[in-house]
Amino acid sequence: PDLEYEAFYMLKESDVGYDGTWKAVNVALKDFDRNGGGWNGTAMQFDQLMDSTRVSKLKILIASTAGVGKVVYLDNIWTGHPVIDVIAPDAPTGVAGTPGDYYNLVIWQDVPGESGEVYDVYASKKPITDIHSPDVDVVARGVNEDVRTAIHWLYYPLNDHDVTYYYAVQCRDAAGNIGPIAVSAQPAVNTAKGLATISLNPPAGFAADGDFKEWENSGIKPFVLKPSTTHIGAGSFTDDNDLTATVYIAADATYLYFAVDAIDDVFSFDPAGNWWEDDAVELFIGLYNWRGPKHSSFERGNEPDYQLLIRVDGLYNGRNGNAMIYSPDSTNYYFEGLGVSDYAIEARIPWTKIAFDEDKVFTPVRGMRIPLDIYVHDSDQANVSDGTLSTSPYDDDNSWQSPEHWSYTWIGDTTNVATAIHEKGNGAVVTTYELGQNYPNPFNPTTTIEYSLSKSGFVALNIYNTLGQKVKSLVNKKQSAGKHFIRLSAEDLSSGIYFYQIKSGSYSQIKKMILLK
Repeated sequence: PDLEYEAFYMLKESDVGYDGTWKAVNVALKDFDRNGGGWNGTAMQFDQLMDSTRVSKLKILIASTAGVGKVVYLDNIWTGHPVIDVIAPDAPTGVAGTPGDYYNLVIWQDVPGESGEVYDVYASKKPITDIHSPDVDVVARGVNEDVRTAIHWLYYPLNDHDVTYYYAVQCRDAAGNIGPIAVSAQPAVNTAKGLATISLNPPAGFAADGDFKEWENSGIKPFVLKPSTTHIGAGSFTDDNDLTATVYIAADATYLYFAVDAIDDVFSFDPAGNWWEDDAVELFIGLYNWRGPKHSSFERGNEPDYQLLIRVDGLYNGRNGNAMIYSPDSTNYYFEGLGVSDYAIEARIPWTKIAFDEDKVFTPVRGMRIPLDIYVHDSDQANVSDGTLSTSPYDDDNSWQSPEHWSYTWIGDTTNVATAIHEKGNGAVVTTYELGQNYPNPFNPTTTIEYSLSKSGFVALNIYNTLGQKVKSLVNKKQSAGKHFIRLSAEDLSSGIYFYQIKSGSYSQIKKMILLK
């Protein structure tokens, strides 16, 4: 057979002035030495030149063993004479949101002259000028040409509520070039469906014993999953008597609370088979305040995603090597079949037991939006899956693969994290104006600002970045004389130096704070 003859170019540090930083190097193909030889199994042969019309491989060789284990990054590599499309597509046209039953149907017209392009769809409660803004949600990614629609499901904490949304659509052509956004001319006004949330008021006297009285008396709104109203992730169901699951979720600073009251015509579990083919529940949950694009894979760190496996034989952390959190006899875990039909689940899980590796231990805050999918498996015969119910309309038996298939809920009863909570002081007599240093400082993510007013009047207290741009308004109203406190939550700010300024009458004062995340 032919030998693989080589052409090579020796790139030396001295040739590019390498100093430990990235360098751009351009090497013409004509400058390669085509007499690189060919390996015959024992030695290199140099009896002919490399044939440049028969290129088959690219190699990167390091001339010293000191380079062993180094990382080489490769981008796009072409041979021959490719036609490279670098022209961005035009913007779509006709973007609008058409109200439906608890959803808006986003419509648009495809870009003429493109083939194989896809479209990304965005939504915001404010007019969209920057799709990377934390106020902008991703409705859909990669919608194929000729589809020209995307469904935006509308939710609101606890009760139905009127909402207003603006939309934007962007084209990505077949070569990956991204065009400008097209925005809806008018907002879409519709009613969002009231959604059960994670309550910040866990049931009094909680006990993991299968008795749901404390939940039923708590006033907590449950998630109710049944075939007639809930998305079916896989399989099929006869009717609501086949499976109806009432699911309660609550949280406090220490624990996640969880309960399932399942009406199931046949309770089935056989430890000899696969647990996901029997009656079981999976809780997919992201423990962070979600804004912007969904995670495309399970992440760790400050925005960790979890898969909790709630099974007869124990509670497991599916993304931590199926590590057992609770055995069946644990005080804080209960999963019991109620004879031949129905089952009950109760659990109280410390946030510290859920976190692993470099995960930030979660602290629930009212108004956080939490990625979530409650996934209930149904089996009427041991080790035979009949179907699954899912709280996410995006799930097709694939929530275990990626958070992009999950839906969401909120912590508490509101849609946004409160940025400041005002507290009046102790009523002591104040004779001077004063702005105190925030504490703690540095902080992450909350801190307290104290200030004193010698007389009542209009007060403005604002946060600015180092460019002098106002990033938050904490107080903008008339206040009485005395000491006042503001607790600031900076979940949506990046690490850095900020300044806070108070103005009241002729009094003005500025102080510095440092946010470290």
